[in-house]
Amino acid sequence: MTPGKRDFCAFSGVFFLIFAAWGAYCLLTGKFQLCVFRIFTGFPCPGCGLTRSFLALLQGNMAKSFQYHPFLLPVLFTFLTALSAFLSGKKIIKKNIFTSFFQFFHTRKYFYLTVFILLFLLFIARMILFFPDDTRVMYYEKHSLFYMIYSFFL
Repeated sequence: MTPGKRDFCAFSGVFFLIFAAWGAYCLLTGKFQLCVFRIFTGFPCPGCGLTRSFLALLQGNMAKSFQYHPFLLPVLFTFLTALSAFLSGKKIIKKNIFTSFFQFFHTRKYFYLTVFILLFLLFIARMILFFPDDTRVMYYEKHSLFYMIYSFFL
């Protein structure tokens, strides 16, 4: 088996395990949950609220967008940077001033690491300041797999 096929099989196996756990969660709890982190741990993930924040931004409600997730704009910028680098590398889009701008950040050594660390620090601050009283985003899911296993052994 070639290394490429082996990597693909490993990736497919991990994807299948996550999908199977998600399916088991939906069957056991009767709830539909997209966040894999919340399915396993019950805690909100660092990205919790990004979808609602994006939808509020699309509706023009910047204050509500910021309430749901204050780090939406940097996350969108990071996503556009990675997407631009990918598409220009595949020669799908031509190089222009916008792709050059995003390419500049993509080639910086610690750009993605810095965004990840800032997102994680914001997550910790939200957990300390708002959890569990803020019901908009930050709540504990008692139907998580971790909580089910924990309650089984009690």
